[in-house]
Amino acid sequence: MYIYKPNYYKRCLIATERGQISIINVYNPSDNRPITTWGLLQQTIDTAEGEIIVLGDFNTHHTAWGGQQATVEPQATHLLNELATRGIVLTTPTGEPTWKRGIQESTIDLTFMQEALADRLAFCGPENAWALTADHIPIQIALDVAAPAQQTHQRYAIKKLDQEKYLQEITNRLATTPEATLEDIQRTISNCLDEYCPKVKPSKHTRREWSPVAAQLLAGLRRARRQYSATGEAHHQ
Repeated sequence: MYIYKPNYYKRCLIATERGQISIINVYNPSDNRPITTWGLLQQTIDTAEGEIIVLGDFNTHHTAWGGQQATVEPQATHLLNELATRGIVLTTPTGEPTWKRGIQESTIDLTFMQEALADRLAFCGPENAWALTADHIPIQIALDVAAPAQQTHQRYAIKKLDQEKYLQEITNRLATTPEATLEDIQRTISNCLDEYCPKVKPSKHTRREWSPVAAQLLAGLRRARRQYSATGEAHHQ
């Protein structure tokens, strides 16, 4: 995640089966000037990778999202026009409040995305049940996109390696190719490892949606926790 200005801007990049999506989160202070953070927003959009979603607390009003009773503010019109020139459209439902306090309510938390993404939008709207306080209401966004398929990397069960046969086989194969290149040596080692070392069988508790790195980190954490419980040594804590 890249932070461009404290409390005003954040951007994150996620990977999907369609490629990357840049999510740009905006906080625009409440005033009547053109979008205060527009300079940063324009720069971020124009340099963003992949498809683009722009969302956040814009603190501005327009009939496009607030409904016919809403005030049309110059900065809101500026925002709509500038995003439209970049093929980014509003996906916030018109007239659904995203902010409530007492009897007051307003639509100021907005979501925009490029048209290709908007065509795959399953849902975008406030979820009152998620609100912990009577203020800004969390927005649920559901897209018909999937995460990229994780490559499976099966680990070797090194403790079960038949070291004697493994080393002897490497020696025998390399003896027949005295001018072996580094690539030849690496290939020989890898092939012999496949022959003389079994692979680790996945546990029934394995979370297949996790990456191999995440699984290794969790395993390391659990191992350290067991060691700390057994020894009480601080460096395992």
